Amino acid sequence: MIQAPSYSDLVAEIKDLKARIAYLERQLYGAKPDRLSRKNKQKADQSDLFDKEFKDAYEDKHKEIEKTVKDIEAETAKRKAQAEKTKPSRPSSYR
Repeated sequence: MIQAPSYSDLVAEIKDLKARIAYLERQLYGAKPDRLSRKNKQKADQSDLFDKEFKDAYEDKHKEIEKTVKDIEAETAKRKAQAEKTKPSRPSSYR
């Protein structure tokens, strides 16, 4: 005949199972030092792989934006000057 486990046996088993779950969750979701060190090593090896291209592209885009801003400012000034010239003259007093 099989005897039922005692209360203290069940509590000990629950404690053990909770510890195992916590360990497995750490393994599954916790930080992985070996994985992180591998990523850092790869990043160090490839850190400057595209740096020059990105820097060149950034500088080209920056120059293009500056040129566009200057063009817009010049066009705005030109339109303001033209509007000043073509402003209808109003009489100084109305009769």
